[in-house]
Amino acid sequence: MAFGSLVNRSRFRRWSDVDLAAWGIPDDRFYAAVGAVTGVSEKFRVDLIG
Repeated sequence: MAFGSLVNRSRFRRWSDVDLAAWGIPDDRFYAAVGAVTGVSEKFRVDLIG
């Protein structure tokens, strides 16, 4: 689920980050999931909250 400035077009800017929330990621796979989404975009920082 996306949240933060990404879901409000009037607040999203070229320097904004992409905030994602995810449920059900096993504890031992969380940092692998963070690593997977971190490299998704060269333009925006992607943050994952579990």
